Amino acid sequence: MAHQTDLNKVGREAFGLLEEYLRRRGPPPSPPRSNTHQYYNYAPPKNELHSVRDPKEFDGVLIVTRRVPWRNYGQNHYFRIIFLCSSPRLRRSNWKKRKGLNQGHDTQPAMASKMVLDLFCFTVLVLCMANPSLEQEIFDPMDFEAVGDGETDDGQALVDAWDSACEHRAPAIFVIPNRTFLAGPASFEGPCRVTPKVQILGTVKAVPSMNDYYNPGWFEFKHLNGLEIGGGGTLDGQGAASWNKTNCPPKRSCKSLPISMRLLMVSNATIANLTFINSKGFHIGLQQSSSVTISRLRISAPADSPNTDGIHISRSDNVMLTSLNIGTGDDCISIGQGVNNLQISDVTCGPGHGISVGSLGKYMNEEDVSGVSVRNCTVSGTTNGVRIKTWPGSPPSQASNFTFEDIIMHNVSNPIIIDQHYCPDHDCVVSPSRVKIQNVMFRRIQGTSNDPVAVKLLCSETMACENVHLQDISLIMENNTTTSNITSSCSNVKGVAVGLQNPESCLC
Repeated sequence: MAHQTDLNKVGREAFGLLEEYLRRRGPPPSPPRSNTHQYYNYAPPKNELHSVRDPKEFDGVLIVTRRVPWRNYGQNHYFRIIFLCSSPRLRRSNWKKRKGLNQGHDTQPAMASKMVLDLFCFTVLVLCMANPSLEQEIFDPMDFEAVGDGETDDGQALVDAWDSACEHRAPAIFVIPNRTFLAGPASFEGPCRVTPKVQILGTVKAVPSMNDYYNPGWFEFKHLNGLEIGGGGTLDGQGAASWNKTNCPPKRSCKSLPISMRLLMVSNATIANLTFINSKGFHIGLQQSSSVTISRLRISAPADSPNTDGIHISRSDNVMLTSLNIGTGDDCISIGQGVNNLQISDVTCGPGHGISVGSLGKYMNEEDVSGVSVRNCTVSGTTNGVRIKTWPGSPPSQASNFTFEDIIMHNVSNPIIIDQHYCPDHDCVVSPSRVKIQNVMFRRIQGTSNDPVAVKLLCSETMACENVHLQDISLIMENNTTTSNITSSCSNVKGVAVGLQNPESCLC
């Protein structure tokens, strides 16, 4: 068998033959919506196969069996390409007339020419089986029977397009075009041969009825490495109809509503340049993942929408969140168990409940949290600013190494808060939290509070917070130019306060 370099050469020549044929034939028709194979008669142009004295004497067949966008004819035209040439049929009468050969002497040139084309077709077939497409391919759900009218459930077409992109041997792009789609739950799973890029150009609306949802997420991306999601489009969770069907919050044992985009066990991923609105539950959930960057998103839901966290992260490492605009009915960003090395910067938050670590200690055997940095953020009109919260009566775990710095507060109820008595339903056990909080820095935080107790450090009676630092804090009452009537409150906390302290610190 020929070496790989030889196969690549043959493949390029084969595509050259196809391009020449199509150029002469004109643009191909749009593909049918069914999977019926298309057939094109193909006679190789003269002189392309050097051993064939007159290629017009032979017939071939191009069986189109794999979808590949044909770049010279626009993105809406596709071929299914595998070269499978028929055995060439020699028109013996033409050969005899041209060459003056008699019946007993035409076998040798006919067989020689036949062998040349057979060898060519076999070689190209092997190449196509080893590498079905030599170019990046675009997979569009409209080519998988999606309707795109905003009323028909196109969820299965989206999954079918993804599955084909995932199976593609070369780089692929999964595109949701610039129109409106309706979709129920859709799972985009790997591992893939080459993880496709995801481009959401249009708007996708979630099916409103909760009867259609069986997974924790609406759009789920799972078991993928190198995932890239972008495109400037919108995911609309259409959550208003379901917000009154949940007890979350305040009940601890409630069942959460579907996450608009859930990423589970993804690595080396980027999500950027998208809009999320009105999720049923969380807008984005990141779990059991590593090395993920999320940036340039707009996330929006009404201030009274329950449990619509902007981004929730748990059991994930090396995550960066930057350049985000989030306003929801719950935490702009919530940080759950098992998070390590999380960098948050340039976030505009509000309305909502602020940027929160926790709640922690809700379940048995929770993993520790360590290495969270929140910098250069603006928080406006929220019930909390930057917060660490744990449940009373929690199992033991640790939360350590936090930095909150260069943050501006506008009209925030609790600008700085550690709350180890978190109990939103006021029906909790009375025993103290056993989550150990230590090494926390609040630095260069300024703005306005609408609560007279602007700094609250309320730690566990049995697990005092340790090494808590306040540095250069400047908070005043909303609509008040003085620091009077604004205070701080501390319990079971060990730490220091340095630099400017408004309100006066309760730390030594």
